[in-house]
Amino acid sequence: MAQGLGGTILEHSVYDDHGQPLATTFMDYLVPTSLDVPDMEMHHFETPSPFTGLGVKGVGESGTVFAPGAIATGVADALGTNVDRLELSPSAVYDLLKGRDDVPAAA
Repeated sequence: MAQGLGGTILEHSVYDDHGQPLATTFMDYLVPTSLDVPDMEMHHFETPSPFTGLGVKGVGESGTVFAPGAIATGVADALGTNVDRLELSPSAVYDLLKGRDDVPAAA
């Protein structure tokens, strides 16, 4: 979950005009910490695969798969607008808000 959250809200690779990365340390490239990740409740649902002999499925990447979509859906619902990107940093969310009449221009 933390990896999916970080990839959506914090971690963004920015490059200059020559293709050089502008984030050269973790001071420039933010990764989530335990303070960034909300409390979570996990529930296990067993649905064996009908396509494998033991009913097993792949594991390990589920947090990176569902988190970006869930965050984008939450932002879209909260803002009442379409979210068509997965960079949802504060400045990207503000850009989404700029099209609304009830949001003041940046100072």
